[in-house]
Amino acid sequence: MYCKKILLFVLLSSIFLTFSHSTFGQEPITKEILNDRLCKAIESYKNKLKYFSLKEKTKIVSKLKKDDLEGEIEFIFHPDLVIYHGQRKRYKRDKMEYYGAGLNHNYFFDVISNDGKNWAVKEFDFLQRASMNGQSNEAIKTKLKTFMSNKEKRTSLPYWIMFFDFHIYDTIEKVIQDKNFEIVKSETVKEKDKNYVKIFYQYVEKSPNEMEKYTGHILFDPNLAWAIKYGEQIVLESDGTKYYKTVTYEYEENKDLPLLKSTKSHIVVSSPTNKEEDIKDWDLNYSVKLIDKPLPESDFTLSHFGLPEPMGVTWPKPPTPPYILLLRIALGLAILSFCFYLANKIVNRKKKNTSI
Repeated sequence: MYCKKILLFVLLSSIFLTFSHSTFGQEPITKEILNDRLCKAIESYKNKLKYFSLKEKTKIVSKLKKDDLEGEIEFIFHPDLVIYHGQRKRYKRDKMEYYGAGLNHNYFFDVISNDGKNWAVKEFDFLQRASMNGQSNEAIKTKLKTFMSNKEKRTSLPYWIMFFDFHIYDTIEKVIQDKNFEIVKSETVKEKDKNYVKIFYQYVEKSPNEMEKYTGHILFDPNLAWAIKYGEQIVLESDGTKYYKTVTYEYEENKDLPLLKSTKSHIVVSSPTNKEEDIKDWDLNYSVKLIDKPLPESDFTLSHFGLPEPMGVTWPKPPTPPYILLLRIALGLAILSFCFYLANKIVNRKKKNTSI
């Protein structure tokens, strides 16, 4: 009898320990802990992805046909440089739109084209003007800030969540750092033999005339550098408008680095003023390729689009590869040897003529 009680106690204890480990054993995820892990993951991601190209294809389909769009864009990224060109076709527009932009250490610019071949400058400014003091440069600073934020988003795709309208250009760790962002609870979720971390959040944005409340959850993959796997959000506005949004991320398989392959977003908008809901589906497909060595800065300029460089701006020529130098030396030695050969032949001929 005593042995049976011991065995029953051991069995119940093991069940309790197993349950408590699976339910309560996980460390609660606070804003500080999650921010620390994401900052380290993003820094590591960027260090491994310094030089790369990105192709992005976008397709937006909406029930009310207001935001339909198809397009593709190609980027080349270096730590301080970026250039891109793309094309898109909006709903009820017959013509394709062609656009491009670039950033280097001297200036940034936007270009447009009617056919994707002949380009014209839309916007241009020197970086040094943006760093000057004075109200006249605020527009330049704003434009540059938007450009850099957009670049930051594209270079951190596994950590950018598109439906955070209050931080539309920011990666997830910057969203979490916002004082209005609150983690309600966290839990470990198991899907297909993989463990994920799910956080439930809320964000309330108030202004004198309106208020917006965001609630939802985000699923992170701690085994894939804390990349985002899924997100869901409900937005309630003060006028009664409601948004329900979901987004799913897919990554390249068998990769230690979270290289994004696609995102699929679904958005439902209901409003007291509109009888019919609007439903939007966003499909984005990505192709990321690592670049072995840095490209010359001249590849990130107006000349990339066949346009002249600004007056006074020059770019250093890329260093001559070692094999070219060796070929030049070999060619010089060959020419020199041939000259010595000819000179020696002429001298020998003169000596022969003199002896006769």
